[in-house]
Amino acid sequence: MATLLTTRMVAEEILVRMHNDLGFVSTIPKRYDGKFAVQGAKIGDTVSVRLPVSHEIQDGPVFVDQENTERSVPLVIDQWKHVGFSYDQRDLALSMDNFYERYLRDDVHKLANFVDSYCLGLAYKGIPNFVGTPGVAVSATSTYSDAVEIMDDYAVPMGRRTAMLSSGQHKDLQEVVKGLYNPQATISNVTTNGLFAKKFLGIDKWHMDQNVRRHTVGALGTSGAPTSAPLMDETHVQVSDSALESTIHTDGWDADQPCLKAGDIITIANVYSVNPVSGESTGRLCQFVVLADVTPSTADADIRVYPPIRASGPYKTVNALPVNNAEIKVFGKATANFGDIDGVQAPQGLIYHPEFMAVAFVDIPMFRDGATKQERVTDDQTGLSITVTEWSEPRTMRAYLRMDIMFGAKVLQGTMGVRVQS
Repeated sequence: MATLLTTRMVAEEILVRMHNDLGFVSTIPKRYDGKFAVQGAKIGDTVSVRLPVSHEIQDGPVFVDQENTERSVPLVIDQWKHVGFSYDQRDLALSMDNFYERYLRDDVHKLANFVDSYCLGLAYKGIPNFVGTPGVAVSATSTYSDAVEIMDDYAVPMGRRTAMLSSGQHKDLQEVVKGLYNPQATISNVTTNGLFAKKFLGIDKWHMDQNVRRHTVGALGTSGAPTSAPLMDETHVQVSDSALESTIHTDGWDADQPCLKAGDIITIANVYSVNPVSGESTGRLCQFVVLADVTPSTADADIRVYPPIRASGPYKTVNALPVNNAEIKVFGKATANFGDIDGVQAPQGLIYHPEFMAVAFVDIPMFRDGATKQERVTDDQTGLSITVTEWSEPRTMRAYLRMDIMFGAKVLQGTMGVRVQS
């Protein structure tokens, strides 16, 4: 006698298969899920994720009391996604493998693909540091070494550093390294099934994900360059220790022309990044990611950027505040070379410490009305929570099934990552 599939059996199979389809998201900690469980989560719920508190070193034997400036990042549950379909109730007599292949495989893959792609889109737009050049393939391992150096300068913990590359970037890296070693002695130990499997170039784990997002650089003017060079429009005023971003005032743009896109990266002349522990300059211009699209109505433009600009205090980010008329570059390019990157699309590979971002999956409230069957399953490893709901229509012998997930994601400390342009 055939065994009828139950809603629980279907839900558990969906969970296993979706877990296997998650790429980038599977590398990010899910420790904030439980914070939403106190009253039952719903769309719009928010928790504040606290960032580490820091203080300045003081001189001499006299104690100097310093305030604890609390900084927190809001993590909002803003994604509720589901997919559903109907089927013949007689199909419940199928084996699980047959039922999954016929009805569930593509939908589960699409749901996992959305989560992965959505989080990768948020991730790259929250990371201010980059290596490589938009539109130019990476042709040397030094590009990845540069990324590791940037992470060192930002005091990113040494362990668990992870690379998430596009398929094209991974292929290019294989081409770069294949001639460096004896293939039988070394490459066989570094790569497995075409993927880098061991610590390499100072990075602990390597992954390839087809969902790595592509970024389109801003138009940067009517013909690839503004009519005058973009400059700071005033000497910048330092933001408070609790601020998570800064707004800079600039001019020199073409009016009514989109000049920057969210995710573009700029530098400001003579404004250098600092090591967050020592406060000393790294000797590298501080890179700022643009947080919102910019289309000036005049030559002036206010630009929201991360990290926040502070030249003193325990949360110091730069060696000096930007001054009036300081030159602004985009992805390292001066005005005369804006045409090289104007509107260029480039994959945004990531090298990061997993703690740079948070993803929270939450339980969708359950209900039972007699005619409806519901099951919720949760994966302890990824935090993934899926609710499966099933109901039937006796007159037509049709059954209906939907899979629901609810989650939110947020970059917490973008300076714990580096983007790889190619």
